[in-house]
Amino acid sequence: MQKRRGQILRSLIQEYILTASPVSSESLAHKYNLGVSSATIRNEVAVLEGEGYVGRPHHSAGAVPSDRGYRSYVESLALDIALLPEERMRIRHQFHQVERELDAWGRLAAAILSDMAHNLALATLPKSGQSRFKRLELISVQDLMTLLVLVLSEASVRQQLLALEEPVSQLDLNILGEDLNNAYANLTAEEIMSLSLPLPVLGEQIRQSVVTLMLTEDAREFEEPYLEGFSLILGQPEFGRSSRGAQVVAAVEAGALRNFLLQALAGEDVQVIIGRESQLEALQDCSLVLSPYGISGNLRGALAVVGPVRMDYDRTIGSIRYLSQVMSELVSELMGRGLS
Repeated sequence: MQKRRGQILRSLIQEYILTASPVSSESLAHKYNLGVSSATIRNEVAVLEGEGYVGRPHHSAGAVPSDRGYRSYVESLALDIALLPEERMRIRHQFHQVERELDAWGRLAAAILSDMAHNLALATLPKSGQSRFKRLELISVQDLMTLLVLVLSEASVRQQLLALEEPVSQLDLNILGEDLNNAYANLTAEEIMSLSLPLPVLGEQIRQSVVTLMLTEDAREFEEPYLEGFSLILGQPEFGRSSRGAQVVAAVEAGALRNFLLQALAGEDVQVIIGRESQLEALQDCSLVLSPYGISGNLRGALAVVGPVRMDYDRTIGSIRYLSQVMSELVSELMGRGLS
């Protein structure tokens, strides 16, 4: 695209993001230092309209960006959109307050992201593509009943009651548990199944339960995402005066974003899906900004922002990228120190 025309398109989109109203050539000439007259801007906007970058709700109205215009705008943004230093410090402080509380990560991430992007935000807890054994504990409940507590490397905990054929003391359970912890450390379910290890009857029963629990965990894509900001998206001008906002909320609550979150997990950086690019009718008035976090090929989670196509892409992309960076560092620390 010709440089001057690109500058005009960028200014038009920035103005529309601010006002949610069709943008006139006169307002662009007055508010933005484009170095040309309103007549020249009007001619360039007409070219942009012919090329499909903008449209007009009415013949005499100002211009509004199209999905193609937004796509051009997003691709022109700098990759290192930075948050203010005090914002970065506040985010890090909030996460380090809950750094050992994995369950709090998703709630906090969704709340921070929603507040910063002023739209609906989603966050999943980190999930490994393949669970690895961290440790187990065997707790005597009754003479013929033992509680198996299994901790996996991604910090998820699973429990199962085991019926015993004969009573086993807590001391013997502790010894057996320690032997299994040493033998299975950092193994996957498949590796535990293939491991040749002489075990007593109870040890074999525990091995089978561990494998079943791990395979069940692997089959789960991720927990239901944490959601924040329904009121914010419903308050946007595009949705506040129509039923479209309710349709978006219903689609999100029904799990319509699940495939997009999986798409984010498979990626390596921020992805932006604009309007009809999503191919989901309920979300075609929306844009989605997605990002993975965590360790590639290991422990991963996903972040997402949903808002009107007229969203503040600079702010949203900068926020989600920085939050992803902070959470990736926390995941690395978690993996490095293990669970105590």
